[in-house]
Amino acid sequence: MKACFLDARVKKSKLLEAMTIFFERSNNTDEGENQTAGEVVRRCNLCHESDMALRKNRDGNFMVGCMSYPQCRNAVWLPGPTLEA
Repeated sequence: MKACFLDARVKKSKLLEAMTIFFERSNNTDEGENQTAGEVVRRCNLCHESDMALRKNRDGNFMVGCMSYPQCRNAVWLPGPTLEA
């Protein structure tokens, strides 16, 4: 039984390393494809590590989202009728 838990701990570490590499790569390639980053609005109050910036998604809707996405998914969507921000 103890060996099973030790094996799970080793696999957990490997999984975390692989996820870190994956998300670092996805941050570098996806940035700017789906959203246009704007000016920094404030510090993220959820992760406290990154800033929140004004963004416009591909549908034309505005949001203020954490720049640490996808690690932090904090976002504030602005009302649909917002034409300019």
